[in-house]
Amino acid sequence: MPHSVDRFLSTHTGSQLRPDDLIAMMYAKEEGGAVDREALTQRIRGAIGEVVPKQR
Repeated sequence: MPHSVDRFLSTHTGSQLRPDDLIAMMYAKEEGGAVDREALTQRIRGAIGEVVPKQR
């Protein structure tokens, strides 16, 4: 296992944070509801852009 004296090393497990509207779209898709696939794809990309800077 790698080690460091300069920083804490960790791995990520679990789910990333998701905006509420994206969660609703994902649940609708899982439940078989009508979801615009392109809109969902664009929202996922947008959410990544929103969440990653917060995690830094």
